[in-house]
Amino acid sequence: MTTRNTAIRLASLLGPIAAVLPLLLSAYLNQRLFRYDALSEHASREEMQRIFAEARGKLFLLGLITGVFYFVPPFNLIGPVFAALAFVHLCLDELARLRAGEKVITGERLEGRGNRE
Repeated sequence: MTTRNTAIRLASLLGPIAAVLPLLLSAYLNQRLFRYDALSEHASREEMQRIFAEARGKLFLLGLITGVFYFVPPFNLIGPVFAALAFVHLCLDELARLRAGEKVITGERLEGRGNRE
């Protein structure tokens, strides 16, 4: 009887983990893959490391948002393309801000507020 209760308790703990774990793994793996692909031909190693460090939260959040598309049947066909385009846009924007000497904090620029040229 105790073995059965233990199995039920274990299953009740693993249920929520099994629902969230694929999404978290997709977010992590998306940001690891696509951030490098987006910057590999455009940024130096130092620029890449700085962007990865400063925009870590944004990159993971973008990976989480785009990872949701992999689990929705009609959208899972275009999900990887959408994710790649979103990461290219974010990473190249961060590279442009870095090269312009701007520091990004929570989505706002400290210097040079206004329209980009």
